[in-house]
Amino acid sequence: MIDKNPPLKAIDILKLELWEEANVRKSDPYKELDDLSNNIKKNGLKNPLLVSGKTKDGIYRVFSGQRRLMACTNAGLKTVPCLVHENITLREARVLSLSENLYRLKMNYNDISDAAKTLLESFGNRKDVATALGVHENTVKRYLSYDDIPQDIKKLVGEKKISAKQAMDLYTKFPDQNKSIKIARELSRYSKRDEKRKYYYAIRDADPKATSTAIKTAAKKMKPFKKYTIELSPKDTQQIQRLATKKSQKDEEVIEEIIGIALQANNDGIIEL
Repeated sequence: MIDKNPPLKAIDILKLELWEEANVRKSDPYKELDDLSNNIKKNGLKNPLLVSGKTKDGIYRVFSGQRRLMACTNAGLKTVPCLVHENITLREARVLSLSENLYRLKMNYNDISDAAKTLLESFGNRKDVATALGVHENTVKRYLSYDDIPQDIKKLVGEKKISAKQAMDLYTKFPDQNKSIKIARELSRYSKRDEKRKYYYAIRDADPKATSTAIKTAAKKMKPFKKYTIELSPKDTQQIQRLATKKSQKDEEVIEEIIGIALQANNDGIIEL
């Protein structure tokens, strides 16, 4: 069982090493690392690393905090604050690693999908994975579905030419690989935001048998978007940002999704993300 109140200890940085099997962040570990190092050097480490209990060799294995450990090393810290989880299992460490990373610097969706798949193999069902991570079961389903998307489409996501949500919506609508790749590439070519959104909505509303030409025609016929100004309280803004981070989406994508769900909600008014 995961310890909800692990002891906080200052540990010699030379006695810390990465627990590769448990750490779910595999991509972009050096992203913005200099900024993080400078911040730690100036203000210290505010968020402790998560580590296992001491091994027979006197080593503590870091299962969440790979980037922070590298940044602490760059900043010249001698000791690092750590939350020590004695007797933690590999499965529990993976759960905590994914849970924590979902709310920090946005993870590469491949890493999220791979971690969710590993946890599914361990837990045996999506419901238990969702409970362990503190997310909805549909969120776990979405993480897992990303693994089926063709590599050519994932490459466009990695290059930030389309979003992970757009990739999943597109491939769900058009499961034929050649067709979905062609449409994804077409979507990625749009540089103007409104034109890209029109094409994306045309994809979302299209018949699964529609051709890429038909989708493009539908996008051109689409009326201009109506712009609204939405004012959110600081608390609501934080919730939107947390959802965006959890779902690896932009804030505005989450807001659009919430509004879309609300407009399509049943009479009982239940809105579920």
